[in-house]
Amino acid sequence: MRVKLRLEFDAEPVGLEIPGDGGESGGYVNLRENPGAIEQIELARLHRPLRGLLVALNSADSEFASVACRTWTKEDAGAAQASEFGSRVDMIFSGQKHNFERSTYVSLAEGLRELLERESGAGTLAAEVCVLRCDYRGSRRSGYALRLILAGRGGTPAQAELRWGLGVAHLQQALLFLSRAVRQQKARAN
Repeated sequence: MRVKLRLEFDAEPVGLEIPGDGGESGGYVNLRENPGAIEQIELARLHRPLRGLLVALNSADSEFASVACRTWTKEDAGAAQASEFGSRVDMIFSGQKHNFERSTYVSLAEGLRELLERESGAGTLAAEVCVLRCDYRGSRRSGYALRLILAGRGGTPAQAELRWGLGVAHLQQALLFLSRAVRQQKARAN
């Protein structure tokens, strides 16, 4: 899989707002507090791989939480792999402390890039791992978030979505692996 790493530290923290504990941002659903709310997310109902990723990210076994997601399709009639299906998932650490540590996000992004680059599908799967500055509305502080962009390409829309789904499965495995590593680091620190 082709993976691009992007670090956006100089940008103003207005690109992404993280809702406070009350979820006052329109459309935000806190899946850690209410796992059954996955049914309220239309994209999760339409795309099973995305649903699985969101459930895993927000589970008790994960050190992460999702903030937002979206999907898209593109057609390029002149290309051999004419169809693209893609997604974007924005995520943070479930423990607030790490969300204000730049080095923790950089380490997470680099580890994720390394794990994803080991996967096959260089011509049909592309990922972008971005560390973004953002505003945490609940604490009124600037911090960081991770944006995961994944796109699958294929000769047909169905083939592109299938390849994307396989890429999402790899992404989910990599994130759960990194979550275990974070948990082990926290245990050693205590």
